[in-house]
Amino acid sequence: MQVINTTDRAAVGALITMPKFVDVIVPRGGKGLIERISQEARVPVIKHLDGVCHVYIDDEADPEKAI
Repeated sequence: MQVINTTDRAAVGALITMPKFVDVIVPRGGKGLIERISQEARVPVIKHLDGVCHVYIDDEADPEKAI
């Protein structure tokens, strides 16, 4: 897993079209960004556009810390 620390939209366009180097993309951002990636990507995308987001907290985790 790697975080690409840039807001350069050209970098996004390049990244989403590199199936030889990228296994999957999990975009973080607004609805417009996620829609663009969904339409243009040539690699698998794990996405959400609207709705409830869920977080799993392991039995061993400290609930206060997780919150």
